[in-house]
Amino acid sequence: MKKISNLFYSKSNIINCLSLTIIMILYAWLVMGSQSKCITNELSNGISILGLRFGYSYDSVMDLFSSLNLNSLRCYSTLLRIWDNIFPFIYGPMYLFWLSLIFKNHQFRNKRLRIINLYPFLPMTTDIIENYFENKIVTQFITINEVSHINVKIASMITQAKWTFSTINYVIILTGIILVIIGKLRTTANIKNS
Repeated sequence: MKKISNLFYSKSNIINCLSLTIIMILYAWLVMGSQSKCITNELSNGISILGLRFGYSYDSVMDLFSSLNLNSLRCYSTLLRIWDNIFPFIYGPMYLFWLSLIFKNHQFRNKRLRIINLYPFLPMTTDIIENYFENKIVTQFITINEVSHINVKIASMITQAKWTFSTINYVIILTGIILVIIGKLRTTANIKNS
């Protein structure tokens, strides 16, 4: 883990971070946006696909799937199997590089905390697992017009875990930015005082 962490620290710079951010935005906008139109165009106002919710119930899954036609359900399955599984491999490295850049020069009291830059692997992994279970219930609905209560519960819990890990990821980034600002202010104050 330490070697991987150090690799990201050594490769992180503002150019890599900005490049990966632009790639992530373009992928989300051009690819995910276009590939999900066959679903989102069918949704009523206020209804979203499962992965964008913080958990869901069996009834809400059935309501969503029942509101989609067969082509939209097949499109949803393709989105989950292909395009949404590529996305974590795009946003994950972006977050890995940003965290590595933010914490690169931070002096950790506990040296083991230096691997904090690898944290984005958690939301990435849960996102991929979430896609697997969501595709499982979409495919089940296409096949037998029903979904398993247990599969819905598992998928919902994984979605909640993904969003929790993602929120923590943003808290870590924000904390790192605050620490960088405090460090710069202290350095400036020390220069003025000397």
